[in-house]
Amino acid sequence: MAVKLEDGQQVPWRFEEWEKMRENLSPDGSSGIVGIKIENSGFESITEIPVNKEGETLYTLRPPKDNTLHRLLCEVHLGTDNVKYITFRSPLIIENNTQIPVEIGVLDIEAQNIVRVYKILPGESQPAPIEAAYHQSVVVRPDGEPPQSPPALLSC
Repeated sequence: MAVKLEDGQQVPWRFEEWEKMRENLSPDGSSGIVGIKIENSGFESITEIPVNKEGETLYTLRPPKDNTLHRLLCEVHLGTDNVKYITFRSPLIIENNTQIPVEIGVLDIEAQNIVRVYKILPGESQPAPIEAAYHQSVVVRPDGEPPQSPPALLSC
């Protein structure tokens, strides 16, 4: 079964009931394996990504681009609702530890323009695009919109 996802899109995925999986374990150990292909990227598919236990795994994307090996991170965790969440993202993550929303922009140095803008709310994070770590710059600025409510004051 194949599913096409856009950047930031989530899709529910149903696995077999654990009782059926236990009865139908394949001898080659292929249960709990997914694959990924990043379309229009020039990178090869990664075909065997195990998602049967929690954790983060780093995969090298091939072939290298401009003598740089880019990475893809697969994060698997079980939510409080007993739903397994599988996230594919860049290992470079930007966290907003301020009290105001910020914007990060992916800057194309050669063209001197911002390719994409992400808004990060206080306490949230956003992974940068995979190739931005080596071939582009990431710029950060306060969000241009006024905050919804005044920032909370901290007392010591």
